[in-house]
Amino acid sequence: MNLYLDTPTPADLLRVIAWRKTCPEALRTPREITPPEQERFYAEYVANPRSPHRYYAVRDMGLDGPLNASFVALVSLENLSWENGHGEIGLIVDPARHGQGIGREAVALVLEQAFNRLRLDSVWLECYLCGHPTFWLRILTTYHGTSVLWPRRKFWNGELHDAVLGTITRAGYLASKEGV
Repeated sequence: MNLYLDTPTPADLLRVIAWRKTCPEALRTPREITPPEQERFYAEYVANPRSPHRYYAVRDMGLDGPLNASFVALVSLENLSWENGHGEIGLIVDPARHGQGIGREAVALVLEQAFNRLRLDSVWLECYLCGHPTFWLRILTTYHGTSVLWPRRKFWNGELHDAVLGTITRAGYLASKEGV
């Protein structure tokens, strides 16, 4: 697996619509997104250089090189607050590629962007306990992050579920790189 970050295309974002259908319990939006809504989202947030969000297509160039790279995930730094030096991480992986380490590597790539290129001081995340908390708790452990339980954050399947609110700091990221 040879992953790298790239600029997402409108076609990439349309594929995300299908991926979202496989994990509605983990999403912030309470309903499915339509193709016209996704196209507007692309124009307003992904392609807009003044947007407070940065979205990255995660591509696997495989053995054939970048010309035949496949789109395997979308990772983001959202709600960027330049004056406070933080942003929120987001991730969705092609369901056909779950369990292959793509999510873990995508997070590593976007944290490198956050701390080494965008010069953020912290990255935060919210993960609903009805979603994929094990993945995000492992990420927080890997990068020496902290977390708190946030009660009653997501209405799913007839009940309110708690969330984990986590933070990864630049210091925790650097310590993970040094093997501390």
